[in-house]
Amino acid sequence: MTDQRLRRVLLGLTVVGIGVAGYLSYIHFEGIKPLCVPGGGCEKVQTSEWSKLGGVSVAYIGLVGYLLILASLFIKGETGRFLTAALAIPGWAFSAYLTYHELFSVKAICYWCVGSFTVITLVMVFSVWRLLKGGDEQLAGSPPEVEPAQ
Repeated sequence: MTDQRLRRVLLGLTVVGIGVAGYLSYIHFEGIKPLCVPGGGCEKVQTSEWSKLGGVSVAYIGLVGYLLILASLFIKGETGRFLTAALAIPGWAFSAYLTYHELFSVKAICYWCVGSFTVITLVMVFSVWRLLKGGDEQLAGSPPEVEPAQ
């Protein structure tokens, strides 16, 4: 997969993540009950002690994280690829930590949170793949130019 295609996949996933985190942030700040499938624990998770970090909604933290990842996708070259992965990896780790507490502390499942965890997992995998693969110039099949000896 080319760098450009990986970037497009990451853009699409990140927009989905922004949508999920944006919705969860909106309902948190408006005090609205989340839409949830029957038997889901969205409201229980959204109102648990794990729904805030230092008084800040974790949904809002996720939204800011996704927006930073989106911005990093518009930075060209190795710096952009590195920054995307450097944002996605801790984002995934934080989401995994929250998912653990969702399952074992709150003992409820919020399908919106599971969706966000799935998205950030895919963003992390594709961003690391993109970083390790390098730019398309490395895939062109021609060796790097070498200055002729004098």
